[in-house]
Amino acid sequence: MIRVGIAGLGVISHYYLAALTRSNSLRLTAVCDSSEAKLDGFGRRHEVEQFADYTALMRAECVDAVIVNLPNNLHFDACKLALAASKHVCCEKPLVMGELESRRLISLAVRHQRILFTAFHRRYNRHVKDVGSLRTTDNGGIAAVSIYYKEDIRQHAGNDSWYLDPAACGGGCIADNGPNAFDLAMHIVGDIDLFAASAEFDDCGIDIAATIELRSQTGLPVHIYLDWAYPNGEDKRIVLSNSDGTSREVDLLNGFPKFKSSLYHEYVGVLEHFAHHVANRSTVNYSSAACVRLVSKTYQQLSASGIRN
Repeated sequence: MIRVGIAGLGVISHYYLAALTRSNSLRLTAVCDSSEAKLDGFGRRHEVEQFADYTALMRAECVDAVIVNLPNNLHFDACKLALAASKHVCCEKPLVMGELESRRLISLAVRHQRILFTAFHRRYNRHVKDVGSLRTTDNGGIAAVSIYYKEDIRQHAGNDSWYLDPAACGGGCIADNGPNAFDLAMHIVGDIDLFAASAEFDDCGIDIAATIELRSQTGLPVHIYLDWAYPNGEDKRIVLSNSDGTSREVDLLNGFPKFKSSLYHEYVGVLEHFAHHVANRSTVNYSSAACVRLVSKTYQQLSASGIRN
């Protein structure tokens, strides 16, 4: 049994905790949060250790692996401390906020022979497997892939106000929703690169909507539509446009009518895959670094074109 600690009891921790109760390989042994209100009695109720400082959790002898569920700007430091303490790491997306940081963490994981895993939960959605792989030369007759990732960030974030702080989040919808959309695209079509981008910004200069155009190695166009101010709940879809003019839509929320209810089964998939990697010491060849690079390139292109405030 792999002993797991969770750093950060914010909104997403709920789905990790639920998934851990269903795991046969992972057992929660510790939690940490800087909020006394969130920690209040948690350790006693769940019979686990609790810490107010994530640096203490990373050194704790009661954990073999840590789930990093902190604000994005703390990911690098937390992951670095965990890997240096020989802990396996499952980190919420994005892994980090800069390409140099991602390279340093990957190097550290290799040096300490520990798993560095990013939780791209949407790839574990039960409808994603119906899409299949489009990595062949003819792309299976598909002419384009469109990914819609829209939500009201204030509804999603709840009390986690750091989402709306660009210094903590790394930006707006491109920094937050971009990695999941980029990973979905790579899961379907393989490696992608940025072609063009446009965005809308609010009065604070935060990107609240974006259209990002990418290309796969076979030249397949990938269109990503992000929205942080979506007025009608959520829109999480993949649309496959065929060369004959027809299309097929895959709704990731089909069968999950309650807000964010799809996350329960997706995080079960995240932890199952993480546990598999830890148990087998297998190489995680995931899109973490590529997603960090694409976020950075998107903001750089917007800035260079004068679009970004």
